[in-house]
Amino acid sequence: MNGFDADYFDGRSSRCHPVRATVEGTRLTVAGGELALEFGRDEVRVLPTVGHTPIRMALPDGGLLVASDAAAVDESLGIPAQAGLARRLESHSRAIVFALAGVVAGGWAVYLYAIPAMADRVARSIPAASEAALGPDTLAAVDAVLFTPSKLAPEVSAPIAEDFRGLVASAGLPPSTRLEFRESKVLGPNAVALPGGIVIVTDSLVGLVERRELAAVLAHELGHVHERHGARALLRGSLRALVSAAVMGDLGALASLAGSTPAWLLQASYSRDFEDEADAFALDLLRRAGRSPSDFAAALRRLGKAREIDPDSDTHSYWSTHPGLAERIRRAEEAR
Repeated sequence: MNGFDADYFDGRSSRCHPVRATVEGTRLTVAGGELALEFGRDEVRVLPTVGHTPIRMALPDGGLLVASDAAAVDESLGIPAQAGLARRLESHSRAIVFALAGVVAGGWAVYLYAIPAMADRVARSIPAASEAALGPDTLAAVDAVLFTPSKLAPEVSAPIAEDFRGLVASAGLPPSTRLEFRESKVLGPNAVALPGGIVIVTDSLVGLVERRELAAVLAHELGHVHERHGARALLRGSLRALVSAAVMGDLGALASLAGSTPAWLLQASYSRDFEDEADAFALDLLRRAGRSPSDFAAALRRLGKAREIDPDSDTHSYWSTHPGLAERIRRAEEAR
């Protein structure tokens, strides 16, 4: 016969009755003083507990048993070992801390790695024609907030467009890949590849670098086009916003999806792995097109100086998520 000491509350008053609960077969007997009750063991419901709080058992008559000896309760009522283990784990603050840390680490790993991998897989499965259809809408979205019409004279823009078409052909990209000229006080001297194969060059970048250096920058942007970085970045951001909304009830994250493209460009938020891929593609493309990879190094030096970044130092980054500027220049110079 198994049993345990407990306090009995009848559910009608706050009076506490010290009792002894015993289990014999399928019956639970509660006795103490003038109190003598009997219930089916399966009718007793053990309520959830947290930490070192006493074990509470709801009785079919509306009463409540409260016991402090969890092991005796488990043995008497035949509670499975797994449930007892869970209760013991809950009673140890260190175990709770480790469990919470594991949940946070796992969630962060999903956010950093699983979501990008899923987004990349989806992006690569999108037909090229479908992605190309994103181009005009994306261009209209960024034009509304980031760009103004270009003021370049045709005799300035035409040779650049000719260089671009030659690079597109050498890269084996579809003829629908196109170059757009814009001015932007927000982005300054810059070039951006949009989803759908549209590359934008700002007037201030044209005025900053030599023509051959600009071609090298365009080769880098074509690397983003070839690797479909625009679609992949937008999908990554969208999936992360959806996960944030689902986990934290952040409706603002959902609302941000509509304006995610301008924000992504404003933050220059291509990831470092995307930039590495685009750099490698550009250096290879320049060689195949009969151009010098050192042109890319020269362009990076000019951009670094324009942004007051020491081109010989790795202590800064060319934009927040780009690899170190000195590292990129070194790779371009070694690729000759």
